[in-house]
Amino acid sequence: MLIDSHCHLYTLSDKLRSAIFSGLISNDLLIVDSSIDIVTAKAACSFADNNANVYWQAGFHPFSVPKFTNDIMNIYSNLIDTSKSVIGVGEIGLDETADIDMREQERVLRTFIELAKNKSLPITIHNRYENYRILDILNDYYDDYRSVVFHCFSHDTSFLNKILERNGTVSFSLNILRNKKHITESLILCPLENILLETDSPYMRIDRTPSSPLDIIKVYDYVSAAKEITPDILAGTVLGNFKRIFRIGI
Repeated sequence: MLIDSHCHLYTLSDKLRSAIFSGLISNDLLIVDSSIDIVTAKAACSFADNNANVYWQAGFHPFSVPKFTNDIMNIYSNLIDTSKSVIGVGEIGLDETADIDMREQERVLRTFIELAKNKSLPITIHNRYENYRILDILNDYYDDYRSVVFHCFSHDTSFLNKILERNGTVSFSLNILRNKKHITESLILCPLENILLETDSPYMRIDRTPSSPLDIIKVYDYVSAAKEITPDILAGTVLGNFKRIFRIGI
């Protein structure tokens, strides 16, 4: 089984979602639909609760911070409590490209970390660019990063080592196909037991074309070659990592 640990189904058309779902069944794929605000959280919850091979995460992207209200947290809490397919809180984090005060981003991030802690759920972190402040925040809540996933990892080995020191997990995306030296070096250095794989589709484009969860095979193929291991060993290891981090049986 291949796992796309981070994608965004709600941005796709109903027709494309149906095609992807057919692919999940026929190709033995599992996907995690990660939300970015309250609207997409409701949509992700509904879709995952009604479709096999789909899980979802309750997230709030830094770009959504201006829409945040304290009342939203009650809705998120209820969605988590009543859903049969929620496995984490994410994506949440910091983004230096957003025209949004970093202090406000941090306040909302901390609110969602506290939600995850209260619900005993792992978190998936968005961190653009190489902002070490995210680690200071996480260290306020976690003795280690065993329940923390850094999604769409695009940092150098120095940042990676900070995560590995605390037993965190990094999720490599389709951006590894761009052959950027610092990402490739991080991929080679990262132990298999600290790796998840994702597409971050459809936002992560391939040759300027929107991607889909079905493109996850390209990530597996690249990583298998880069790590010089068989596809079966990679798939089995990633599956084991996924089950351990998100505490689910498949």
